[in-house]
Amino acid sequence: SRQSPGSLRLDAPRHSPPVTIQAIGGLAPGMTATMLGRADRGDLRGLAATTCVPPGTDFWFVGSGSAVGQRGRLYLSNPSPAPALVDVTLFGPDGRVQAPAGRQIAVAAGGQEVRKLDALAPGVARFGLHVQVRQGRVAAAVRDQQVDGLIQKGTDWVPAAAPPARHQVLVGVPAGPGSRSLQVMVPGDSDAIVRVRLVNEDGSSAPAGLDVIESPSHAVSQVELSGVTRGRAVAVELSSDVPIVAGVLARTEGGATSPADIAYATSGRALSDQAPGLLVVAPVAGAAPTRVLVLAAPGRRAQVVLEPLGGDPGKRTVVDVPAQSLRLVPVSDVTTAGLAAFTVTPSAGSGAVMAALDVSEKGPDGGLLTAWPLVPGRYRVAVPVVVADITTGLP
Repeated sequence: SRQSPGSLRLDAPRHSPPVTIQAIGGLAPGMTATMLGRADRGDLRGLAATTCVPPGTDFWFVGSGSAVGQRGRLYLSNPSPAPALVDVTLFGPDGRVQAPAGRQIAVAAGGQEVRKLDALAPGVARFGLHVQVRQGRVAAAVRDQQVDGLIQKGTDWVPAAAPPARHQVLVGVPAGPGSRSLQVMVPGDSDAIVRVRLVNEDGSSAPAGLDVIESPSHAVSQVELSGVTRGRAVAVELSSDVPIVAGVLARTEGGATSPADIAYATSGRALSDQAPGLLVVAPVAGAAPTRVLVLAAPGRRAQVVLEPLGGDPGKRTVVDVPAQSLRLVPVSDVTTAGLAAFTVTPSAGSGAVMAALDVSEKGPDGGLLTAWPLVPGRYRVAVPVVVADITTGLP
């Protein structure tokens, strides 16, 4: 229950069991943990990061695939003392994908089940996944790994997306060369008409020729944005006539015989003064990555306070984000500590603020890249009202 960061280095086998983090005390609901992995070479070459998620019953993902050269995996972890039962629904470019092996997956108490996406449904170029827990609670995660023959083309975790909605904002699309592929999933029965706006440091605008896209029902469509982002960091604002889920696959520039890396941005939830975000950064052995906090105000002007937690030598920083714009804040401007944590709190009365962290590095064989969204902290827990029911026969 302390207001300071800590770190744990795991030099464990690549198929080691999941790690459970449990907090106690008055500040426990606000605990946040992230995991960052780095490899210069090998099957998992790249930067790969993910935010540890609390167990739940409903998860959405947009990303990964099972075509040649794609090695996606779904991880289902059950930290509770009771077994869980999970259904996984898959969507692809041509509609809903039949995957009988994704139904009624049993996850033992304290156990983990890993499903290879190419075993569930081979030959699918890109996926949308809906993970529904029918019994119990699990933590769900998706990892994507891409290769071209013997050349590694990147690995990263696909962050869980916000549930289907008519308005989505994707923050954390990184700057730099390479492709930026917008992937839109329509889980419902009606096709979607999606209006696209790009938000950058200069403001918000509709990209010429891509301002409106059509996405078929039950399918995952894809649009290339690199021609309109032009190497700049952006947020993508989507307005649809039916609920959608979305993500962006970013890829570093690599040649036919040189490796590359990938990162995912996804639709997220807005931070507020009552539910700020908590950013944790940790050192990575042998690396000197560039860390940039991305703050987007897709609506009204916002003011954001960055406050280091106790023990961090960093400084309190106030950032103004103009309406329909974003700001890029190097983490080194806030703190120079290798291990640090700070809250990201919109001021009272500010407009909605979305945030993400982009991490990049110039590796010996090419660029490395990862990103993850900041989610509102769990500072308040709703406790249901308990009413006595004499029909149960219990005291």
